[in-house]
Amino acid sequence: KVKERLEKLSSNMTKVIETSEVGKIIKSGINVLIVGKPNVGKSSLLNFLLQRERAIVTDIAGTTRDTIEDSFMLDDIKINLIDTAGIHETEDKVEKIGVDKAKDLISQADIVLFLVDSSREYSKEDEQIYQSIQGTKYIVLKTKSDLVSKNNKNFENQIEISTTTGDGVSNLKTKMLELTKISNIPSDSLIITNERHKNALVRANEALKRAIQNIGDDTLDLVSIDIKEAYTSIGEITGNTTSEDIIDSIFTKFCLGK
Repeated sequence: KVKERLEKLSSNMTKVIETSEVGKIIKSGINVLIVGKPNVGKSSLLNFLLQRERAIVTDIAGTTRDTIEDSFMLDDIKINLIDTAGIHETEDKVEKIGVDKAKDLISQADIVLFLVDSSREYSKEDEQIYQSIQGTKYIVLKTKSDLVSKNNKNFENQIEISTTTGDGVSNLKTKMLELTKISNIPSDSLIITNERHKNALVRANEALKRAIQNIGDDTLDLVSIDIKEAYTSIGEITGNTTSEDIIDSIFTKFCLGK
């Protein structure tokens, strides 16, 4: 009977822990990285989504040499946009630093927007960038869809878009929310947004699983220790149990006022 109750508790706790990824996004926003070779429309997309001229847009390759970061709200979710230097081989020392930075940021982004110019033929540089984003959550944007298309290559998670006409932008916004599972979370769901709470739940669940495993081996004393440990970890969230470490954490992260 105890084992059955513990298994139910552990199952429910696992579901709550799994919401922490979504919780982090709700709290801090979605980090969206814009990549592609020079002059594919990265800065134009940034400006269009922000609805203001945040980045300089010219027909000169290499205009953006460093990351440009800004954010906007999408269905109450903060979207953190990061525009990057065009990824390509360059001898320009400053531009190369920006290109290397863009490559490094790919693995850190929640979503990568890979832009390819539909008015130009698909190139070897395009393919190299496409290969570098494999394993990430990405959306391929075929830009300049209002012009005559010369790019016949199709991709998974592809959207045709134009910052001149606005075509495809609505689909892009919907897809970003879908990729992060934000659109699938009921409004009344319990979601973990605090890293300390998540860690406490993980420790509690691990203790419950040890208790479940030990039941039936005539080791009830060990089972009780594991259950007490789970209770103590949960208490760090509810306030039923405290420690010097928890108190120190609270004082370092919060201003309690006068």
